[in-house]
Amino acid sequence: MNILTNIPFKLQYNSLIKQLHIKEESGYCNNLQKIIQQANKLASPKALYKKTKIKINSKNETIIENICFPGKILSKCLRETKFVFPFIATCGNEIDSLKTEETDFLESYIIDIIKENLLQFSLDFLDLHISKKYGIKKTASINPGTEDMISWPVEQQKELFSLFPEVEKTIGVKLTESYMMLPNKSISGLKFPTEIDFHNCSICKRKKCPTRTKSFDQQLYDKFIGN
Repeated sequence: MNILTNIPFKLQYNSLIKQLHIKEESGYCNNLQKIIQQANKLASPKALYKKTKIKINSKNETIIENICFPGKILSKCLRETKFVFPFIATCGNEIDSLKTEETDFLESYIIDIIKENLLQFSLDFLDLHISKKYGIKKTASINPGTEDMISWPVEQQKELFSLFPEVEKTIGVKLTESYMMLPNKSISGLKFPTEIDFHNCSICKRKKCPTRTKSFDQQLYDKFIGN
């Protein structure tokens, strides 16, 4: 298991103010700068991963370290590779100690966006680390629980977490009884070598999704989900 801490990051005022759609003349700008300064001191995004062999059996089940992950999506995505990188990445729970006015909705929203940025720093660093260490030019990732991807239900977070001992102790991520992760801006999944651009969002039909990063692709949907 590889643990990535001390991930370099720097939250930028100009970038965040655009994401938040806050006007420069707004009274929140000074407050935003203070929050960013605190966050840059407190935050500690993290990730962990391992490289492991896989096997796909006659039932289209993906076997990772003797743990069964059923579903044709996984088997279709992974049929061309012999190994994957199970991973968990997080914004880090340190950011939760940032002090703000709890009654102020906008400040809560600002912190939520900051957490999203911290998670992205973690994911970008993880991609770069895997690319450099293993000489892989391009990877894609697939995550349990995405709508339309019923072949890999969110309940399999439990099996995914079982690949890593003491996740909460190691990077501070806790899996709840409802299979959600805390901190809330955390993500788990499988990264795998690929020659095509693949993203969960590309095969998800959910129209109103606040976290969508790629548009729906009918051809990819047919390839991975269609009969």
